[in-house]
Amino acid sequence: MTTEPDFDADLRVETTTIMFADVVESVRLIEQDELANVARIRQRLKRLCNLFVSAHCGEVIERRGDGLLVKFPCVANATACALRIHADNRQEKHERIEMRIGIHLARVLSDATAHYGRDMSLCARLTALARPGQTVLSSEARDQIVPGIDADIEDLGECFLKHVAEPVRAFRISELIQPTNSSAGVAPIDGTAEPIVRGPNAELRPVVALLRFQSALSADASSVTAASLLHDQLVNRLGRSASVSVISTLSTAGLDLSRHSEAQVVAALRADYVVIGELSVRDGRCVASYRVLRGRDCVAVLTDLTTAPVQDLLAEDSELVGGIAAHVGSAVLAHELRSASVMPLPNLASYTLLLTALSMLHRFARRDFAKVESLLSELRDRLPRSSLALAWLARWHVFRVVQGWSLDPTHDARVALSLSQRALDINGNCSVALTMRGSVARSLERDFDSAQRYFQSALTANPNEPLAWLFKGTVHGLRGEGGHATEATRYAMRLSPLDPMRFYYESLSATAATGSRRFADAIVLAKRALKANVTHASTYRTMAISQAMLGQMVEARETIERLLVIEPTATVSGFLDRVSERSSLNLEFASALAAAGLPLGRTGLS
Repeated sequence: MTTEPDFDADLRVETTTIMFADVVESVRLIEQDELANVARIRQRLKRLCNLFVSAHCGEVIERRGDGLLVKFPCVANATACALRIHADNRQEKHERIEMRIGIHLARVLSDATAHYGRDMSLCARLTALARPGQTVLSSEARDQIVPGIDADIEDLGECFLKHVAEPVRAFRISELIQPTNSSAGVAPIDGTAEPIVRGPNAELRPVVALLRFQSALSADASSVTAASLLHDQLVNRLGRSASVSVISTLSTAGLDLSRHSEAQVVAALRADYVVIGELSVRDGRCVASYRVLRGRDCVAVLTDLTTAPVQDLLAEDSELVGGIAAHVGSAVLAHELRSASVMPLPNLASYTLLLTALSMLHRFARRDFAKVESLLSELRDRLPRSSLALAWLARWHVFRVVQGWSLDPTHDARVALSLSQRALDINGNCSVALTMRGSVARSLERDFDSAQRYFQSALTANPNEPLAWLFKGTVHGLRGEGGHATEATRYAMRLSPLDPMRFYYESLSATAATGSRRFADAIVLAKRALKANVTHASTYRTMAISQAMLGQMVEARETIERLLVIEPTATVSGFLDRVSERSSLNLEFASALAAAGLPLGRTGLS
């Protein structure tokens, strides 16, 4: 007898990570040899489940003929699983059964027998974007992983999917070949890597508490020592972040999970997020497992496990410490972004408003731009004495003008100037406010001397303000001061190795390199930036100039064609309007853009 499906069962709703793994050209394979290839497909799917899905805490929720629908506790697990699947498939000695994979952070409706919802269909549509042996992520999933740690990420731009009305931003991932560190060998310019305390704006950062990692083998002295060292390094690494505040070690020292429940510990700390972990040492390797709990209800927003050689813990730039710190920071950011997407503004924490606004601002997506202003305006109204809120709102108006989205550039320039000055009136020592005032001088007032003075004041207040270093470097580059431009932009990138805005740092570093006539370096940096974000028009201009200056005219014309798709109104005269003056260097670059096919515009090169 067969059991009747229960069509009246209650629906459950959850937000979870969904992976759809599909066999490529299964119809063709079955047409060739039905019995043999169906058997091969079944064996392949069985191997994926037994070796990879379970190893990454996945759960197969549906078998869809020649595909698998799998649920994971987090995107990092799903990403690692997908990369392992593709790597295993490449080891096949005979005819491969290729897979394509899609990953999405989905809102899922389910009952006892099936799963439903728009997001389930979206995940399947994303999978269709992947070529054989590839994995494609939605933007929601991409926001939860760290480039350079979890995978190499390539922005596919906005893609049109079958039966989906609006285009969807998609990203392709691949295994890391070799981590890049363009700032290797650059010493801290001020002799220290320690940031100053930003006390007045602490309310705009979520509070994270790190409990001391427990030793999985309590009697083993090496595990106990390693656990203590890992904890101290994590507190130090996360404490450098401008995105979170970390509770002091003394505040967590007396909390013991062997005597207190997790709920008691979380309640006692009154933190927004709490990190609880365990570490063991086996055969010369550390094995660390950890969870990030949401403070208000102890719900886990991240569960992960990672390993590294024991000696890595002693390294100044430990990969284990950096990876855990990056995952914790990304989990907090991703959770706040999800909260902002489903909750009304009055219910959001102030730091959620800021984190979400900055993330959306630097996507350079026009349809998100108006929402960024509403987020920052709400934050300004809620915290009228916050210099950060005013400074970033000023930055929004700068972007509006520079991106060519302003209906009244003169008005937006006046508002940006007013907001940045008010931010300094509230706190004249705020490094972010000083940096944003400098960006107004640099981008809107065309006053490079004043801009550099503001950037230097920002670095005096906080020697580790990465945007100040970055903007300072671009001004040096535009002035042809190559050595200073290289030093400043490389240091900015060193201070932000895992920043969600990494592409922006690389793009502006490419601008500085172009101004320093380091055209080959500029092309490398621009390509990295475009790989992470294909919608940033300024990066295309920079790359086209460098290609043309090196005589790579075919490549330069192709770059201009892509620029005009992103920014159809781009012209040579528009480029000259954005720079401070028609110096011989800028006119040379304008000629390079014209030679590459960029329309001259209203004033030409006269």
